[in-house]
Amino acid sequence: MMKKVKRYKWLFVIYIIASAVFTKKTSVNAVNFLDYIDFGNYTYYELEDGTISIVRYNGTDELLIIPSALDDKKVSQVGGNSSIINFSDKDKIKHLIIEEGIKKIENSAFWNFINLQTVSLPEGIEEISDSSFSGCRNLETINIPSSVKIIGGFAFDSCESLKSIILPNSNVSLGIRPYYVNDEELIKIDAFLGCTSLIIYTNSDSPLMKTENINHIKIICITHPQIITDEAIPPTCTQDGKTKGCHCPVCDYKVPQETIKATGQHTWDDGIITLEPTVTTEGTKLFTCKTCKTNKTEKIAKLPLPQTGNTITHSDDSYKVTKPGTTDGTVQYSATKKSKTTVTIPGTVTIDGITYKVTTISKNAFKNNKDLKKVIIGKNVTKIEANAFNGCKNLKTITVKSSKLKSVGKNAFKGINAKAKIKVPVSKLKKYKKLMNKKGQKSTVKIVK
Repeated sequence: MMKKVKRYKWLFVIYIIASAVFTKKTSVNAVNFLDYIDFGNYTYYELEDGTISIVRYNGTDELLIIPSALDDKKVSQVGGNSSIINFSDKDKIKHLIIEEGIKKIENSAFWNFINLQTVSLPEGIEEISDSSFSGCRNLETINIPSSVKIIGGFAFDSCESLKSIILPNSNVSLGIRPYYVNDEELIKIDAFLGCTSLIIYTNSDSPLMKTENINHIKIICITHPQIITDEAIPPTCTQDGKTKGCHCPVCDYKVPQETIKATGQHTWDDGIITLEPTVTTEGTKLFTCKTCKTNKTEKIAKLPLPQTGNTITHSDDSYKVTKPGTTDGTVQYSATKKSKTTVTIPGTVTIDGITYKVTTISKNAFKNNKDLKKVIIGKNVTKIEANAFNGCKNLKTITVKSSKLKSVGKNAFKGINAKAKIKVPVSKLKKYKKLMNKKGQKSTVKIVK
């Protein structure tokens, strides 16, 4: 492609006059306007180190690529000499790619590119100078390589669509300045002035983590080395719970815990009886919620009054109701569940809150009980039914405490031990001998006082 060197005589005259007036030596980037060179769609000038800076572009593409080499020369920077890159239709530019090898973006290089949306910077770029992207209000995405050492003042001023930037270099120099409010020094980050929604992600050791700024910019760790887990809280039946989350104590980063609504209903276990009900009193039962461990107590209804013929139990013994009642009920002793050598038939027994008189030893109550050796008959027994102790061959002692005994059934003592003794109250000896005579026992069995 042919080079075209601009030769403006009137500019040359101005340059000669300016050189005569100003004796101060020009900077390394000062450029003679006579040295601007067009190459294709680009315009560049040469720097003192032999590299070039691209200062203009006259294409119309939505994608602008700044090449790392042009016209067989290395491109080291973009913009310069207070120039703004010029476009024949710059409002069309939406995407910018700067190729690897370029070290610097000069002041105001892409100022007010109002439709620019994305910028891709190469690893190796070191400086984004003052106002480089100022006014790019639709800029949404830009990467900041770890090689960047300087971000100048107002570099991203008014980039209101820019949501986040990652600064991997903890020591990057930013356009910042002190700002005083009521004699209190705060830090204003001018590089991002007007970036109203910006979050800057940087390393936890960055000085920015300790910067108290007034730009409404959030500074958040990249790695969160001290991340703290916020444990989940399961919901209860009445209280809301929370999901698992975490937060960083160095910055504002957090994974918030979401609320889990309370279940609104208890799930009760089967309950434990804490007070047994009786015929005369209610019982209580304790229930525990399986979810929140809340307790509740419910009443257990009174037991029904046992009726005649109902079997009721006490300890190892069973009884049959012969007369129902809460104050004057009677029962007969029916059987024992365990093998015992000694059995006491009580005068009274209290079952389910009712005290009964034991007035009868039922038919076959101890029949063929080979373990039984001693029996004590309580004071309220009035009747021993047939075969009550039939076959109790080891039964040697029967003590009768009742003075109310009125009948003894057939074979009530048949087969008890031949040497057995039946002890009776002294006052009833004569009567009970007659009452107990010939009830199946051998003649050697003695009835004594």
